Amino acid sequence: MEYQSEDAIKTYPLDPSLLAILASAEYMIGDKSEALTTAQRLFEYEPTQENLKFIKQIESNNFILPQP
Repeated sequence: MEYQSEDAIKTYPLDPSLLAILASAEYMIGDKSEALTTAQRLFEYEPTQENLKFIKQIESNNFILPQP
């Protein structure tokens, strides 16, 4: 399945915000495997504690979208 954010990822493949959005969207539609892959890509590009926590939340099914 193609997501609109994937088009942006093709143009900006290492944009941390876009990677986080895509991983979140994949997780929310139930594609945990792709969400984890995308989150790991984000962590490889930007290895922060926050991004590591994001991966752990996806792995444990405890990810909740942040509130605006």
